[in-house]
Amino acid sequence: MISAVDLARMQTMLGDSLPETATIERRGLTPDGTGGYTEVYVADAATVAARVVRGEDATSEQHARLREGATHVIILPFDVEIAPADRVRIGARVFGVITGSAEHTWAVAQQVQVREEG
Repeated sequence: MISAVDLARMQTMLGDSLPETATIERRGLTPDGTGGYTEVYVADAATVAARVVRGEDATSEQHARLREGATHVIILPFDVEIAPADRVRIGARVFGVITGSAEHTWAVAQQVQVREEG
């Protein structure tokens, strides 16, 4: 069994393998000026380390689990809150979240299946 100290060390080391910076965006409502609202994506308060993997470059295990419509897998730290309605922005690239990975007791990272937009 992995000790809590070893797990914490693995979670810290993960940062070295996540070279990009991602912003999680959530749907929100903003007044449209006529009494109604417009749906917009609002940046989450935190930015997180990430790695983008194209679907065709994914490991065989990742590729076998790709959902229909997913073009990429984004690897994020284990404790990032992300949902299927969210978007992930990395630089000028925007990805719509299709599904996330199941939580595990010994989580180090999570893999989120996404579709590149635009």
